[in-house]
Amino acid sequence: MQDDQPTEEHDPEVQELYDEGVHAIKHPSLDRRFYFTWLVIAVLALMSSVALIVSTRAQKDVAVSAQNAAETANVKADENAASNEEITKYLKGEQGIAGVPGANGKDGSPGQPGSIPADLPPGPTGPKGSTGSAGAAGAAGVMGEAGLEGAAGAPGPAGSVGTAGEVGATGEIGPVGPQGPKGEPGVNGIAGNKGDPGPTGPQGPQGPAGPIGTLKAVAIVAASPNDATPQKNVQAVCPVGSTITGGGYALLPATAEIVPTTTSSVGNGWQVTANASAAFTGPWQALAIAMCTSVQ
Repeated sequence: MQDDQPTEEHDPEVQELYDEGVHAIKHPSLDRRFYFTWLVIAVLALMSSVALIVSTRAQKDVAVSAQNAAETANVKADENAASNEEITKYLKGEQGIAGVPGANGKDGSPGQPGSIPADLPPGPTGPKGSTGSAGAAGAAGVMGEAGLEGAAGAPGPAGSVGTAGEVGATGEIGPVGPQGPKGEPGVNGIAGNKGDPGPTGPQGPQGPAGPIGTLKAVAIVAASPNDATPQKNVQAVCPVGSTITGGGYALLPATAEIVPTTTSSVGNGWQVTANASAAFTGPWQALAIAMCTSVQ
């Protein structure tokens, strides 16, 4: 009887079916197809054993060499029966399993009819098979057509502020823009400090002569203290609105020992300076007289 476990010479898909059957036996909650797969493998093993017994009985009178040839043929038949294509067609119900070739040119036993997966009872749970090796990578598929443009995404978070760039060259001055509307008057500011007087401006041109008025003359007299001071200085000033036109002096008492040293107009008035000699010892007084004229 041949071992029912697939060997390395079998197709990788056969090994995969075997592993799925073992896994289905260990896990009853899985799909019934795994149970069915295991059952099919068991039936194949049983059929191979029956075929081997039948072939052995039919060739019992043949020489040892013929018997070995028959056993070799039986092994090849078993391998052919376990091929991936036949098992796949058997599971799909498309065709039955091929019969075992006969010895010495005789027809072998007929093959089993195709299976109907829906009519087969589930088989017992088999042991978990080993994980198969990864298949080779498939060829790259053809690039599909470009999809429709998606909706615009939400704006991302603001990025960090970059470093300031170098100052560019100064551009040309643009044309003067139109004058804007007049703004509202601003609030009055706080009054500033009084500034220093400006320099005196040049004298303006003489104005036209006014109408002839009435002249009024008045004498303004100023007196010094009446004491024995050896020198006295006194000045008579014309009032505002009048002009000095002359002046004089008087010395009291009138004596040759008291003499004037200066008598002249100063500003808008008349000034007198007098000195008493050492021989004069009494009190004396100097008077300054300013003649002032105004137009009424």
